[in-house]
Amino acid sequence: MSKRRWGLVGVAYGVVLCCVQGVFAGGSLEWETTIELQSVDPIVVLEESDSILRFDYGWGDVALGSQTGFGGTVPSVVTGENGAVVAGVLHLPMEAADPGSIFTISVYGKEDLVIEWPVGTWGLSADASFGLVPPTFLGLATRANVTAYGTSLTVDATLRPSGAAYATGLTFELSGTTLSGMGIALTGRFGASTAPGAPPPSAPCALDFREAEFFLDGFPWGCVYVGFATVVDTDGFDRAEIAFDLSLWDGVLGLDGELVFETQTKTLTLAPSFQFGAESCVWVNVGVDPDVIWGSAGSGAIQAIVVRGVGITGCEIGATQFSGIASIVGNLYKSRGADDLDLRATGYYIALSPSVDPSRFEVSDYDMVWTFEYGFNDAELAVDVYFDAASMQLFDLALITGEYVHQISSNLALSLGAQVDPTGVLHRLILGFSAAVVLP
Repeated sequence: MSKRRWGLVGVAYGVVLCCVQGVFAGGSLEWETTIELQSVDPIVVLEESDSILRFDYGWGDVALGSQTGFGGTVPSVVTGENGAVVAGVLHLPMEAADPGSIFTISVYGKEDLVIEWPVGTWGLSADASFGLVPPTFLGLATRANVTAYGTSLTVDATLRPSGAAYATGLTFELSGTTLSGMGIALTGRFGASTAPGAPPPSAPCALDFREAEFFLDGFPWGCVYVGFATVVDTDGFDRAEIAFDLSLWDGVLGLDGELVFETQTKTLTLAPSFQFGAESCVWVNVGVDPDVIWGSAGSGAIQAIVVRGVGITGCEIGATQFSGIASIVGNLYKSRGADDLDLRATGYYIALSPSVDPSRFEVSDYDMVWTFEYGFNDAELAVDVYFDAASMQLFDLALITGEYVHQISSNLALSLGAQVDPTGVLHRLILGFSAAVVLP
């Protein structure tokens, strides 16, 4: 039986939108269905098909965004003044026994803190995720924040399953700004990690002390941006970190680095970069090989300066905008679980910064991506060309994707997407439309 297949994704959106500015209230409802078809029996592949229902309703002045949570990407408020919002995502794979059935509910509220007159703000948010097949509690994350008189106190708490029990995590952060403009923060961490997208805990634990961090941000030192952090744990001193960022000649030359002092080793990570062009749309990613390590783990010698890759971001070619990225040291990185058809060249990375959580990213199948974007009238067209040296195809061509979006009116848009695989395995076709109605 042939493995070659065509994917047909029927996307139906039912969207009800309302302005949430000022004293008005309103929300939105969006339904999206994806169906995968192939040319052999069975024609409809249920395990590749799903439905997603998104909803939100808010009061006051709020704006919704998203972040990585226990059940994948969950709604989250990234900006907002006084107001509140309730949002949720219901993910229902069409295969009845699929464990990917997830329901996530989020709430958020923010108000002025008034002591005779407004002196700051207070806010509270919570995200809870549940698996539906079988019924499972995936996790709860909450955040409370109070800002007053230039000082901010933030408390993060999590609750996640760990085997037959539950693991809890708690983080306190007190931060502010000195008279010289330097940021200062004191953080205490207890129990499991509360970071979004953190891996699940390996064992249940109480809220035992894990570590404390004292951080100075923006320390004035000439033209170099410097941050200092000292971390202590249950055994005493754990590490000290010095992060620095140097930018010269209007951003043509940049140097990011991190120096970490531990009890047995000293590690220096350098990430130099170069950007060229009048608008700095061309850049080069440069690193050192190997990372410099002093102490018992190595000699501390830099053996080579390595050009990891190059990129072009948003350069104008006539009426077309071109972006590209190419890695020389291996395949590109992308956000974990992201669909290549939905990404442009700017959604891929040559290397990960030492400050990011690597569990939130994965290695893609490509070492170079080109994106051509063209807008005309009320329509936009984007074409992505993917290359991989291991693809064994002509010119290393590995994939071609395209997306066309036509805004028929302010309330109606049509879209068409296609994915063509030179090997004939991953052909896909996406059809969709979106509709919106403003409530009185």
